[in-house]
Amino acid sequence: MGSSAVESALKRVQDIHVSISEHRQAIEDLEKQKYAAYGELNALRDPITRLPVELSSMIFKECIREPPVFESLRDHAAPMLLLRVCRSWTRLALSTPSLW
Repeated sequence: MGSSAVESALKRVQDIHVSISEHRQAIEDLEKQKYAAYGELNALRDPITRLPVELSSMIFKECIREPPVFESLRDHAAPMLLLRVCRSWTRLALSTPSLW
């Protein structure tokens, strides 16, 4: 096998390596876009985000009123549970001082 054949094969391997790297980056970019789209979809489906903030806050406050609405929400666990639902609920719960 001549040196030009080896150089040609090496060049082809390098080109494939570069192409793989570019495709990996494209996949990462698409994954980021997919998760952003999921976030938008979740926000559109979430009825709490369509309500005025004041009304949403009132609903959240009802979760921790005495006596607890649900037995599982005893001991003010409700605010922590609200933080775990989604980003918009986290922002709303954290911006409602009366929950804490």
